[in-house]
Amino acid sequence: MPWTILLIILSPALIFAGFFAQDAFAELMNRRFPGWEKKWAGRTFLVAMVVMGAVAALGAVLAARGNDVLAPVPTPTLPPLATGTATPALSFATPTPAATPAAAGTLPPPPPPPPPPSEPAIFLEGESGTGDGDVISRSAASGDQTVWLQAGESRTLSFRLDTGARYKLNVRYSNDNFGPLETIAVSVDGTSLGQFVTQDTGDDGEGWNVFFWSDIVGSRDLAPGDHEVVLFVSGGDGFGVEIDLVGLVPVR
Repeated sequence: MPWTILLIILSPALIFAGFFAQDAFAELMNRRFPGWEKKWAGRTFLVAMVVMGAVAALGAVLAARGNDVLAPVPTPTLPPLATGTATPALSFATPTPAATPAAAGTLPPPPPPPPPPSEPAIFLEGESGTGDGDVISRSAASGDQTVWLQAGESRTLSFRLDTGARYKLNVRYSNDNFGPLETIAVSVDGTSLGQFVTQDTGDDGEGWNVFFWSDIVGSRDLAPGDHEVVLFVSGGDGFGVEIDLVGLVPVR
């Protein structure tokens, strides 16, 4: 420290000056007071030692104070920042716009009326008709029965409608065929609707219990009241065709 270094440098000079001053003082005193040296020489040396000790003590005190004054101030250490901790994000809810009230005295429009109920499909059993053909029992048929029509034979199926509608018509049949295929012509209320060629539904007698739906033969507007559907069979292999159902489905 500065004070300690200064005292170390000045200590020899102070000691030398002390001894020089002692000799000079002793010579001066001997001139004026003969015999003083013998009486006071030891005391003078003691005084010089006391002065040196005081100087050394003063240096120690000044050095200690210098250490206290000039000691470095400890720098505060900040704790390390935590890592890996996500900062929560701020969320801002979007306000929902309030519904605009209807103007006073204005009523919302009424809902549209429900659609009119559609007419149910109609299924006519072949065996329930009148005319030609034999009724045959078939486990896979609707009602477990069919009507068997040969070429040149026809069957009339009657039904009644409470309300008028437009209907499309097709036929469910079986045909265990060994040769040419039968053609079935369809008429409604005495007017031709269309015709279709039957398909082979199986062989060796098993095809009679397998039933196909024909494509749509045609469609017709039908008024309320009584109606008739006539099926007429032509052509084929000579073994005819069995009629299970005639379907009448409303055109939506």
